Amino acid sequence: LKAAYDRWQQAVYKHRASGYLPDPLFSYKAFIEAVETRVGPQRAEFAIQQGIPWPVKLLLERSMAVEELRRMQQEFFERRNLLFFQVTGAYLDYHYVKIAIGITRANRDLLEHLRRVVQIRQRVGGSLPDTVKIQVEWILVDDQLKELQDRLPALAADLNDLINRQVGAPLYLIPEIEREIYVENEATLRHKLSTRNPQLMALKFQIAEERKSVALARTYQLPDFVLGFDYVDTGPAIMPNTPGSGKDSVQAWIGVTLPIWRDKYRAQIREARYRTRNVSNEKRDLENELMAGLEGALYRLKDAKRRVGLYEKTLLPELELLFDTIQRAYEVGKEDVLSLIDVERQLLDIELALIRAVTDQGKAVAEVDWLVGTDCTELLGLCTEKAGDQ
Repeated sequence: LKAAYDRWQQAVYKHRASGYLPDPLFSYKAFIEAVETRVGPQRAEFAIQQGIPWPVKLLLERSMAVEELRRMQQEFFERRNLLFFQVTGAYLDYHYVKIAIGITRANRDLLEHLRRVVQIRQRVGGSLPDTVKIQVEWILVDDQLKELQDRLPALAADLNDLINRQVGAPLYLIPEIEREIYVENEATLRHKLSTRNPQLMALKFQIAEERKSVALARTYQLPDFVLGFDYVDTGPAIMPNTPGSGKDSVQAWIGVTLPIWRDKYRAQIREARYRTRNVSNEKRDLENELMAGLEGALYRLKDAKRRVGLYEKTLLPELELLFDTIQRAYEVGKEDVLSLIDVERQLLDIELALIRAVTDQGKAVAEVDWLVGTDCTELLGLCTEKAGDQ
């Protein structure tokens, strides 16, 4: 991001340096053998000359520098927005695993409690297979917990890398990701993408720059001018009393370039035209690609929102109620352990699926906002003061 900012500032100063006349040329000529004239020998010549391009050339060069400056600014914005998108995605993956560890650990502790209940029942005549089944389920959940714990350092390293921190630097975890998210209607989002996406805006300014390069190439067929001023130092005449003896010579002159290589200029014009067409085609292709990406992101957002509502408002409450009912029934001998384990496994899966749906929703929002050129962090509740300080 800092490198992109430096490229932008480089374009700022390139623009400030554009549109000026070329440096004037000062020359000094010493005559090894003096040129003898009537009024005396010419001993040295001082000259200064200034090139003056065809006036519109300077205007076009400065105007092209403005378009380049705008393009580099948009490329900086794109790099910033992409970095926000990447950081948000990496953070949400880290957040999911961190929360999933807590949920899985709680389920393992619950199974540990159930295992003790089964062992107590076994001592008073309970079934040995029940103890084995609970033990197997506990081992599976414990293995799932270890897998999540092993994955966490790699995700933390990816996130720290994106924000330019040491791999092992501690990370602050926001307790809750915003679940109720409002996103503008699809037509508005498509309009914003086509008018605000920094990648498209950068290509728009590049097209403007290339069009001006076509106009600039046409000016190569026009002559440039050179203005000059010469001063010749003259010594005294050999013949005494010569009128004008030692009088220095002063000359002013003008020159023009001769643009005679017509095939060269026509080739330069065509080259500039093809560059313009090339960038225009790139912009059209990129816009199609981004629109397709927006459709995919909107689908993923809708799907994630649907899953969040389904898991949070329907499945999770019902499974929690069912688990409590079966657990009480099992403790008084009215249900078998397989029913209890089955509901416990479903409950764990739905709790993890809910957190995954919340993070998928956040990643889809981040992708939509990256595509339309806005900042997703505030919408997702990631811009807290504490998080900012960290």
